[in-house]
Amino acid sequence: MKKIFLWLAIGTVVLGAVLLSIGLAKDGGSFAITREGRTLKIVHGQEYHITDMDLEPFHDIRFDGLSMALTIIVSDSYGIDMYLPESIAAPQFDVHDGILTAAEKETGIAVFNFGFISDEPGWCKIYVPAGTVDALALTTVSGDITVPALSGEAGQVKTCSIQTASGRIEMPEADRITSLRLETVSGDITFNTAETAQTIQAVSASGQIMGTAETVGELLKINTISGGISVQCADVGAVDLDASSGKIDAAFASVTGALDVETVSGDIHISAAAVGAADIYSASGTVGAALDSVTGGLKAETISGDIAVALKGADYALAANTISGALRFFGAEIRGDALSYPKADAAKLSFVTASGNVTVTAEDTAGLPNLTGYASSSIDVPEPSDFPDPPPPQLP
Repeated sequence: MKKIFLWLAIGTVVLGAVLLSIGLAKDGGSFAITREGRTLKIVHGQEYHITDMDLEPFHDIRFDGLSMALTIIVSDSYGIDMYLPESIAAPQFDVHDGILTAAEKETGIAVFNFGFISDEPGWCKIYVPAGTVDALALTTVSGDITVPALSGEAGQVKTCSIQTASGRIEMPEADRITSLRLETVSGDITFNTAETAQTIQAVSASGQIMGTAETVGELLKINTISGGISVQCADVGAVDLDASSGKIDAAFASVTGALDVETVSGDIHISAAAVGAADIYSASGTVGAALDSVTGGLKAETISGDIAVALKGADYALAANTISGALRFFGAEIRGDALSYPKADAAKLSFVTASGNVTVTAEDTAGLPNLTGYASSSIDVPEPSDFPDPPPPQLP
């Protein structure tokens, strides 16, 4: 008899916990409608369509920690569509002083899911007229975030910060954004800016980062740990690309400032018409660069990966060091483990590798240094005055 009462007691506790979890999950949040001063009760498992009749206009959107997919849509009027499944805590929306905010409603009680509640995803769509939003600060836990072109004749987005833990971030037309920051833990990031931006920063732990930009005035900075980076940009002030184990593919028309690219085990492929100063490093990956002009110097370094650089011309000072790899410059095989070729008033190209090969070629054959049979010590470096430029090779 005691066992029967014990099992009944346990069953009652479990049933109460289940009912409590379901009841809490179904507890709706409220949407603050500031124009009418009314509130709308949100019931789980239903779709809601909130029009501009119930919304005060807003120019700033701030989402904080919601577990749902979020999409911004350009429309003729303001509006919100939302679906809230039972597995998601009800959010609290508010429009105040032109700022739309949304955050999970604090209940003070933990919500447990014992398997009776569906894990279907929720979603939210925000409708705004073009040119009316000047700031975005969006954060989700697990949902994807999609933002279209929001700028228009009425104005443009000045700052945009988007973060998600495991969802994708997609900005297919992120034009006319002054400052753009995108961050995710395991999701991919895709962006495309058709007009000038001052700064673009994208960070992902394991996702792929792909982006194109017309002009980035100050800084393009992209970091990932295990994902790859693929980026194209016409003109940019400075570039910082970092991928621990992923591959980096980047193409630029011009980089006026510093170009810093680094991986641990991933390969690097860089092409640029004009570069100020470049520093490229990969521990075990290969480094390939096609550069028309380098005005501030180039340093390429690997431990075991090969280095291959294709230049437009050859008006550079050269330095190279290797332990077991081969050094090939402009068709000449360098004897020994080091090359030092100073040249006054010329940018310096420096190559360092432990076991990789270094190969440097030039498209313009006029004025190529004759390095056939040339070898020097990395310690005893001749001064430019003691080592005049060799005459150009005699072409047949």
